[in-house]
Amino acid sequence: MVKNEESGLFVELTKAIAARANLNIEIKVLPPKRAIYYFLEQKVDALFPGLDFSFPQDAQYLKSKELIYIKQDFAFSLKSKPLINSFNDLIKYKIGITRGYPYSRELIENEQFNLSIAESDESNIKKLVNGRIDAFVVEEFSGIQAFSQTGYEHLIQYNPHAPLSSQDVFYAFQLTIKGKKLSEKISKVLKAMKDDGSYQKIMNRVNNTKNLKPAD
Repeated sequence: MVKNEESGLFVELTKAIAARANLNIEIKVLPPKRAIYYFLEQKVDALFPGLDFSFPQDAQYLKSKELIYIKQDFAFSLKSKPLINSFNDLIKYKIGITRGYPYSRELIENEQFNLSIAESDESNIKKLVNGRIDAFVVEEFSGIQAFSQTGYEHLIQYNPHAPLSSQDVFYAFQLTIKGKKLSEKISKVLKAMKDDGSYQKIMNRVNNTKNLKPAD
């Protein structure tokens, strides 16, 4: 969803919103922890993609009224293995996750899960194909893109009707008068883009390959 300062669905969306709102913005792409630090130290005016789980529990911030996205994590597995439909199905498995991603507390803080952390989605995919993990938990479209790019989508299955978790994704703003004005302006434009279909045109650029589907 965010590749660099110039590309990625969320980056394209934010640039489109800024153009409509006549905002002159500069986008910086940073590792998650450093991005949160910059925001909390008020070194930046806004942060995206924002998720409640990413912030310390006592952090103060203003969320955009209009959501960017709803992040849903799914369990991808080999087609030769049983389809995974819930967290309970994962208890007996070794689970691959990607460092820096904002996973739900239900996954991260559950001691029943055997988690294996990799530096990238591609590393997790190789581990899954080679049998070093039993399942790979990742956001749906990020996972689909990674499997497609690595050429292993024909080996993989997931249940698109059984997300393991859902988290609201928003723009986070400073809890200031300036932050409130930015939040109102960006939320208004984002809603208008959803209403006229331009939001969906951007989000539909995800390569949603047909090879990734539940086993028969």
